[in-house]
Amino acid sequence: LWLQEVCATVLQMYKLRETAEKYTDKIMLEVAPNMTGVLGAVLSAKILSMAGGLENVGKMPASTIQVLGAEKALFRTLKTGARPPKHGIIFQYAAIHQSPRWLRGRIARAVAGKLAIAARMDAFGGSNEGDKMRTALEKKLSDLKDRYQGQPPKKKHATQWRPPPQRVRRDLPDRGGRGRETRYPQPGPGRERLRRGNRQSWR
Repeated sequence: LWLQEVCATVLQMYKLRETAEKYTDKIMLEVAPNMTGVLGAVLSAKILSMAGGLENVGKMPASTIQVLGAEKALFRTLKTGARPPKHGIIFQYAAIHQSPRWLRGRIARAVAGKLAIAARMDAFGGSNEGDKMRTALEKKLSDLKDRYQGQPPKKKHATQWRPPPQRVRRDLPDRGGRGRETRYPQPGPGRERLRRGNRQSWR
């Protein structure tokens, strides 16, 4: 009996998901028809949600849209010099995650470029050319797959290790019972204050 209840709940959830997808398709065709034509309604809605609105996506360059959703990996690259991410949430696009690994970066770049154009057209009053843009994108992806059929040789990526900034420690003698003092040089005007503070009066 409990198994039947579980199955009924799962079927009900599938129906709710289908209803939500239909509603999303309807809304996205009104709000962003070009983005919907390029990526589909569900993935376009996720991108709009992450970016904070259609106008924000329209102001983003293609390189930012490409790694949208991979902020942790991007900041890790800036901090440690590791490999930069090639794609963010647009990895859910079927043409990207179904392609070989050595092609995903190029395909993600092409998709992000076309998506940036579509977002600007939707945000700033362009015409509805979603079908044409999708056809052009599919042709470009087909050319990329024909051009890069074999896996290229791997490139060695040397991780750029960045040492932490070092501070010069200066232990000063006791002054009037205040104990040991430790001062660190400061950039700019702080150095002059450090020099004045380190001067000792001769008695």
